[in-house]
Amino acid sequence: MDSKQDPTKIVLPPAIRVSPLLRFMRYSFLGLGVVWGFFRYRMICEKHAAVRQKEHDEKLEKAEKERILRKQQADKSLYDIYLNILETDLDEGGSLFGSVRE
Repeated sequence: MDSKQDPTKIVLPPAIRVSPLLRFMRYSFLGLGVVWGFFRYRMICEKHAAVRQKEHDEKLEKAEKERILRKQQADKSLYDIYLNILETDLDEGGSLFGSVRE
C-alpha cells in the first residue's frame, strides 16, 4: 500500500534556499512599495477632492444663473399678463411700468 501513491497528491520539490540579503531586500522593497502607495493614494485623493470641489462650485454657479434666468422669465411673463389685463400696447405698458423689457 505504501508503494502506491494517491494520483491526486501533489508532490512539491524541496524549497530553494535564498540568501538572507536577498530576502531582506525583497521585503524592504515590498515595504517601500506599500509606503509609496499610501502617500501616492493620499496625493491622488487630495487632487480629486479639489476637482470635486471645483465641479461643485461650478454646479452651484450654473444653478444660480438658471434660477436668475427663470426669475427674469417669470417677471417677463408677469409683465405680459399685466399688459393683457390692462389691454395696452407694448410701448404704452412700458411707460407705465418702467422699461422692464429691453
